[in-house]
Amino acid sequence: MIVSYSKIEKAGANKQMSMKDIYQKAHMARATLERIRKGNEVTMKTVGKLAAALNCDVAELLQGDQ
Repeated sequence: MIVSYSKIEKAGANKQMSMKDIYQKAHMARATLERIRKGNEVTMKTVGKLAAALNCDVAELLQGDQ
């Protein structure tokens, strides 16, 4: 799955969270966010962790029509 880095940033900004806050709350490595930023695919588990950390739906973070 390809996640939109800009959508993560926007969701975090709405919750007044930095990217560091997001990856720490999602219990993931900073390198994972870097892979997302570069447009690499991530697992559904990773997307789920991000959505939980941001208290949003998984679909809100996906890039395009996935």
